[in-house]
Amino acid sequence: MELTLLRQNDAYTHIRCAGEVSQVYEEPGSDPLVNVVGPTVYGRRVVLDFQGSRFIDSSGLSWLVVANHRFKENGGRLIIHSVPALLQQPIHVLRLDKVLTIVPTEADALSLENGTVG
Repeated sequence: MELTLLRQNDAYTHIRCAGEVSQVYEEPGSDPLVNVVGPTVYGRRVVLDFQGSRFIDSSGLSWLVVANHRFKENGGRLIIHSVPALLQQPIHVLRLDKVLTIVPTEADALSLENGTVG
């Protein structure tokens, strides 16, 4: 999983997720979001772009659920956008679309953050 910080301002942090969404290759105990943004990431509003992702496994799905919970605990928010159809299937089958905030496009994610959608 490759996370890249695209931009950050007072309103939100925008991160691109590319490659395989999996924790298999991560060091035990490491947190990819903290590694990219820093320890305050879960108190921020984060827009996560999945357009470049091509695969997700159970550890990647678990990572999303745990991260979403951490955002809620710390007053932040996670919004995921541009999820490829191949990744949408396991998310829908496991009904994670009922738990995670997933929108079709970056514009939808940003307008949701600005309070104009929803």
